[in-house]
Amino acid sequence: MTVRTVLITGILLGACTALVFAEEQKQGGSGTAVISAKSVTDEKSRTDEALESKKRGDEYASQEDNNRAADEYIKALDLDAAVFTIDERLHMAIVMSWGDRLEEASRILRAILAEDPSNNKARVYLAKVLSWSSKLDEAQVEADTVLNKNPDDREALLVKANILRWRG
Repeated sequence: MTVRTVLITGILLGACTALVFAEEQKQGGSGTAVISAKSVTDEKSRTDEALESKKRGDEYASQEDNNRAADEYIKALDLDAAVFTIDERLHMAIVMSWGDRLEEASRILRAILAEDPSNNKARVYLAKVLSWSSKLDEAQVEADTVLNKNPDDREALLVKANILRWRG
C-alpha cells in the first residue's frame, strides 16, 4: 500500500465518521453512533477472540491436556459465551471438570440448566461435579431430579450410588 493510498483511506474514514456524527447531531443525537460503531467492532473482536480460545481449547483437549483446555475454555466463555451452542458449552464444562476447574464447570452447567432445565446430560454432569466438590446434598438433589423423570438413567444412578457410598 502506498503512502498516498494510506492518506486517502485515512481522509475518507475521517470524513465518513464526521458525516455520521453530523447526521446524528442533526437528528438530536449525542454522537453515540460513532461510539456504537466502535462497540460493534469491539464486540466482533471479542467474539473472534472467544472462538480462537475455544479452538485452542479443543486442540488441548484432543491431546488430553485438560488443564490448558480448561484455561482456554474459561477465557472463551468469559469473552462471549453467547456465541457457543448449549452442546459446545456442555462439552467445555465437562473438559473444565476434568481439568479440576470444578467451580467454573458448575457455573457453566447451572447456566445451561437455567436456559434449558430439561437438559438431563447437563444435570447429571452437574451432579457429578458437585459430588466431586464434596457438595453431596446438592449433588443428590440433581441426581434425584433426573431419576424422578428417568428412573433407569444409568449415569444418574451411578452418581447417586457414589454419593451414598461416600456418605458411608
